[in-house]
Amino acid sequence: MKKIILIGIGQKLRGDDAIGPEVVQAWEWQHPESAKLVQIELSQLPGLELLGLFGDADIAILVDAVQSGGEAGTVHVTGIDQVISFGAGSGSVHGFGVAETLALGQQVDPDAIPDEVIIIGVEALQMDIGHPISREVQTSIPQAISSIQEIVLQYTT
Repeated sequence: MKKIILIGIGQKLRGDDAIGPEVVQAWEWQHPESAKLVQIELSQLPGLELLGLFGDADIAILVDAVQSGGEAGTVHVTGIDQVISFGAGSGSVHGFGVAETLALGQQVDPDAIPDEVIIIGVEALQMDIGHPISREVQTSIPQAISSIQEIVLQYTT
């Protein structure tokens, strides 16, 4: 069986940026049997430490807030090539984001990136420090959880 890592990316005290860890923890709680088959990590920032989290995983599922101009709460499920094509700074709410980290990893050490990387991006509305997740983004949590579960089942059954 392939080794899967699920990583929730985001800062809990920064509005919609907290959606990554929130979704991953909710999925883990709702699907405990599936969660036993997956390595779960939470990361405050998706900088170079992200590459170190992958370890020897074959498949990485990343959950993060994104800003692509879509409607707040929209859930995007995409692969590594589409995220890297967002360009510098536009694929993540973080300064050095997932797209930049994955692009750098592919150039410097392609073996550090799992064979398959799937990104579940939730369109953010606001990332204000000290604010909770917006209602628009909170309503996307069930869909994001469902996306994780579908992906995990695809690789574990």
